[in-house]
Amino acid sequence: MAVGLSQPALSAEEIQQPTPEQIATEIRANTQYLLQHVTNKTKGIIENHDDFAPFGAALMPDGSVRYVWAVPPGEPLIGVNGQLVLNSVRKALTMQAQQGRILGSAVVYDYKPSKDSTTEQVNIELEYLGGHAEVVASEYTVSSNGVTFHEGAVKKYAPIVFGQNGTGSSQ
Repeated sequence: MAVGLSQPALSAEEIQQPTPEQIATEIRANTQYLLQHVTNKTKGIIENHDDFAPFGAALMPDGSVRYVWAVPPGEPLIGVNGQLVLNSVRKALTMQAQQGRILGSAVVYDYKPSKDSTTEQVNIELEYLGGHAEVVASEYTVSSNGVTFHEGAVKKYAPIVFGQNGTGSSQ
């Protein structure tokens, strides 16, 4: 015979809900953490391979970051349709968001303002559970010392991966 201790269930008033400030702090901390991971990964890819196809990253509930590749780094990019790859990466991350498996996402791609542009720029679309979405656009230079990212511009946008209701579902 087992004897167990039981405690009364907590009422709705007793359950502490996070404040909007606490939620905003968590979003900022977690998106900055994810941004640092993908920035370091992007830097390494450019230094080792010069160019890359769009890729993604998922922030898992345990704090780990997992990458999504349609075209792995170092694979030939001849004939690769960048927009198709970008859409595939977004779709893979959206499926994970819809299933509640990820807290945040990053989609990374090279951006050229025009075909003739010599500016090197990477855009990183950061999204987080609840509908937070911003794109970080950073120009960069490559030298004998490696890749240097310059201060980027940040702009909010309507979430793609975490969808209309903030969970990745388009319901």
